[in-house]
Amino acid sequence: MEPKPTTILAIDDSVDNLTLLRAIVPEIVPGARVLTAQNGQAGIEKALANEPDVILLDIVMPGTNGFEVCRRLKSDPRLAHVPVVFLTANKGDLNSRVEALAAGAEGFLGKPIETAELAAQIHAMIKLKAASDRQRDEQQRLETMVAERTRELHEQLEERRRGQQQLEQAYQELQRSQAAVEQVNQQLEQAILRANAMAEDAEAASTAKSEFLANMSHEIRTPMTAILGFADLLQQSLEECGTVACPGRAALATRNEYLKTVRRNGEHLLGLINDILDLSKIEAGKMHVERVECRPIQVVEEVLSLIRVRAIEKGISLEAQYEFPLPEAVWSDTVRVRQVLVNLIGNAVKFTPQGRVDVTVRRSIVCPEALEFEVRDTGIGMTDDQIHGLFRPFVQADASTTRKYGGTGLGLAICRKLAEALGGSVAVNSTPEAGSRFVLTILAPPVEGTRRLESLSDISARHRPAGQTPRASDRPLQGRILLAEDGEDNRNLISAILRNAGVQVDMAVNGQEAVDAFLAAKESGTPYDVVFMDMQMPVLDGYQATGRLRALGVLTPIIALTAHAMASDRQICLDAGCSDYLTKPLHRQDLLNLLGDLLSRPESPAPLAARTSAPVSSARAHRPDAIASELADDPELADLIGPFVSALSERCREMNEAHAGSDLGRLARLAHQMKGTGGGYGYPMLTRAAAGLEAAAKTPDREACTLWLAGLASVCDAIERGWKSPCVSVPESDTAK
Repeated sequence: MEPKPTTILAIDDSVDNLTLLRAIVPEIVPGARVLTAQNGQAGIEKALANEPDVILLDIVMPGTNGFEVCRRLKSDPRLAHVPVVFLTANKGDLNSRVEALAAGAEGFLGKPIETAELAAQIHAMIKLKAASDRQRDEQQRLETMVAERTRELHEQLEERRRGQQQLEQAYQELQRSQAAVEQVNQQLEQAILRANAMAEDAEAASTAKSEFLANMSHEIRTPMTAILGFADLLQQSLEECGTVACPGRAALATRNEYLKTVRRNGEHLLGLINDILDLSKIEAGKMHVERVECRPIQVVEEVLSLIRVRAIEKGISLEAQYEFPLPEAVWSDTVRVRQVLVNLIGNAVKFTPQGRVDVTVRRSIVCPEALEFEVRDTGIGMTDDQIHGLFRPFVQADASTTRKYGGTGLGLAICRKLAEALGGSVAVNSTPEAGSRFVLTILAPPVEGTRRLESLSDISARHRPAGQTPRASDRPLQGRILLAEDGEDNRNLISAILRNAGVQVDMAVNGQEAVDAFLAAKESGTPYDVVFMDMQMPVLDGYQATGRLRALGVLTPIIALTAHAMASDRQICLDAGCSDYLTKPLHRQDLLNLLGDLLSRPESPAPLAARTSAPVSSARAHRPDAIASELADDPELADLIGPFVSALSERCREMNEAHAGSDLGRLARLAHQMKGTGGGYGYPMLTRAAAGLEAAAKTPDREACTLWLAGLASVCDAIERGWKSPCVSVPESDTAK
């Protein structure tokens, strides 16, 4: 049987193109048969009648175009396997290529036709068609074999089934009796096993919870005794001061120590309760983790800054080491990673009487997408038996540990559960009297496009363009400004900067006041030139206030002021109708440069380029004895820094009051205000501490709030000492070296 000649079908409305193809195709494929058609319908009919090996199809034709013809060919089962190569005069048209492939074409050639390219395409398509035919024939052959074999198996199974039915009928009575006996035996065995297991569980649970209640009773009674005792002493001191001559500053200092002791023990009680609540959430399946952008080195440094005070008090070293390269940002849950590290590092300091605690961060050699945080100490260590029960709730290493160091045995149980939720684990090995090593592993793939850090110096690099920051204009600015800001410190700071620049400033403390003031000024013929709008305010927030003004047709530039510095936050402000965006802490030069630009620009609400404050350095910040403002030498701000520092103790008191009253929403708002204010007065360390507190309050994470409040109080104390004794203080920029 002679082989079927190769058939090429050319569909083109150009007679010249068809003539050319009739001439050159036989040269490419000797003995090939060339069929032609001048429109799509005729081409489809010839394809159905001849089943060509390759179809050459023009795109632009009268009536039905090439794309539609291709779709009709590919939708027909008889022709779907025939390769189609498009011909077009617009060779560089990407859209045509995309649509051709979408229609089902296998090739694409430009006009005028290059013989070599055409030959390569035709030979490739012939091979593709031959392979497709072989595959189709083989599939048909296999389908026939499967059908035949299936029929045979069906017959065999049917015969076997009949035999099995006969056997089943013979043994049916025997099986019934045996099944009944076995069922009774199984039920009895299962009942015994359940009873034994329940007895063991009940005994273990009773023992563990009895120990837990004993420990909890001790843990609660100890700080409660201190709270009640020092409260009595404070009351007695106050009564004595009312009946006899007040002893003066010494008595006030003593009372202050009493109050600090009461607060410290109260916070300890809250921590115990929070541990129980966290564990109950985990066991109820209500503890969820997020996948957000997380900066691991920054998290470690923040945790160390919180715990270093305790390490210094004990006289032990607490340091971090980083095995570079490391990604700057990864996907994980910042709050939960911080919570686990606070517990692990806090325990290491707690159980290390002398020596050192080292924290090491590295990429996992087992999984490139994972991070390892190793916490190694030279503390009391543990035996294998103690390690065995370490991660069980309500269990501590032994009773002597509870008596000497305190605790309820919940922290590490929570750590392991959180580590597993973060896609990792917590491992431990330890030697008695030599120390312990805990390794937290979490799944933390790098954020797309994040920097690859090679050293700590990479972290503190500011993300500003090269060159000097532009200087503000020497000439005074002129204009009327409306400043809407609910934080008193921020109002004083920003208004002072603006007035010193020469502009007139009116202020509002919430969004509703801002709207009313703007409309009143407009009606009186003295409209404002620029509005600076804080985005988080009571009554009416900045987003709503901006929306109302824009809805009334106001075109005046409105500049968003916010402590949120993410790109998504910027877009939210612009979408709300703001013209531009400044992040807190504000940089005076950025503020004045933007204002000078706006006062010389026609009114337009269109968003401008954002000017974000440079990120603060994430280098390790050791706690200094005193912190001086980076702006202390600025004559325009010197008179404002003093009142700001004097108000810090009251701000801390309000935060502790909100925390003690479990009003974490208010605590987050107060921390947010301080976050936006601290850097503006030259205290970036204050901004960092307030930002950590805000994040913990929003989570909410009560344990982290307690630690951040303690760290914030230490920073505020150092700032107050630096302001009162400038001769011995150090600029805050030096504390991160």
